[in-house]
Amino acid sequence: MKQRGVFLIGISFLIIYFFLFPRSGGLELTVFPLKLIDINNLSLSENNKSGTYVVTGSFGSLFIDSECVPVSAFLTGNTAASGKWIAVKGKNVIKIFKPDGEQSAEIASEGFPVSRNGSLFIYNGKTGAIDKINTENGNIQWSLQFISPLTVIDSIEGITLLGFLDGKALVIGKNGETVFTYRPGGSRVEAVYGGALSSDGKFIALISGLDPQRFILLEKRENGYRPVAHHDTGTVFRRPVSVGFVRHNKEVLYEKMANAELVNTENHKTAQLELNGSLVYWQTDTIPETVILAGKTGRTSELIMYSRDNKALFSTNVNAVITGLFSYRNLLMISTDHDIRILEFLIK
Repeated sequence: MKQRGVFLIGISFLIIYFFLFPRSGGLELTVFPLKLIDINNLSLSENNKSGTYVVTGSFGSLFIDSECVPVSAFLTGNTAASGKWIAVKGKNVIKIFKPDGEQSAEIASEGFPVSRNGSLFIYNGKTGAIDKINTENGNIQWSLQFISPLTVIDSIEGITLLGFLDGKALVIGKNGETVFTYRPGGSRVEAVYGGALSSDGKFIALISGLDPQRFILLEKRENGYRPVAHHDTGTVFRRPVSVGFVRHNKEVLYEKMANAELVNTENHKTAQLELNGSLVYWQTDTIPETVILAGKTGRTSELIMYSRDNKALFSTNVNAVITGLFSYRNLLMISTDHDIRILEFLIK
């Protein structure tokens, strides 16, 4: 890296040493601040026009190169991005750009863009329309319309998971066909508040209902997905709930009232990860088998890293609202409402 200056980023550590693998050769992990990118005083690279990675936040989206130098920026909160494209919402239009800032497509729409694992969707809350978009030319790959408000959308190659306020969850195929329908039930109030697909498509995790609110794990079988584990969460969220698969789909992580819970996808055992505030973002495998959580309390955040056996390796307060966590190589990128803070992880 060209720039290795230590900077003050509201994090209470400069260099942290700890032993992550005490039984595998005494390997030592070092974590230290690498770079701060101030969104309000952004300087874009004039020599390198190829963006390598995209970081998003409430400020919009920013492409950086392999040296963590900003290449192109779209400073509007109405964006959705992948490593190969960015969709920017304007007035009755959504424009798609390449990482170097060149526009590749334009779509007339009143909806807003949503990015999931490299796929682009446009959702119009007024009409209930959901469109899957070809990001190379802006063409609509499929379009569906629903009466109930959309609460969950997740996607991997070939399939898309949709959840709705009326308590229904759907799996949509690559051509827009419904390949699986599921109603969790079991609660006085039916609604899907959270959901995620595993990266291999083998599992679906859902948070559904009120009185009680429940976690449900479904596993793919020959004739569709079947529930293999469920339990009451003890929560009463009436808003979207964070849920996702971590550690190469070995576990599911979901938000609780003042912590996070892990559910093993094989034996269905649970584990608690302590966290101050509400879980807003997480990142897995910045270092193999680790999980990094970001919790929010008012205008401050907590960042905490857990080892493979769920022991807290470090925690620190951030004097800003974290709006995204991203990993690139051995780097953790923390976006806030006004900057991007980059930490480097080294194992020796």
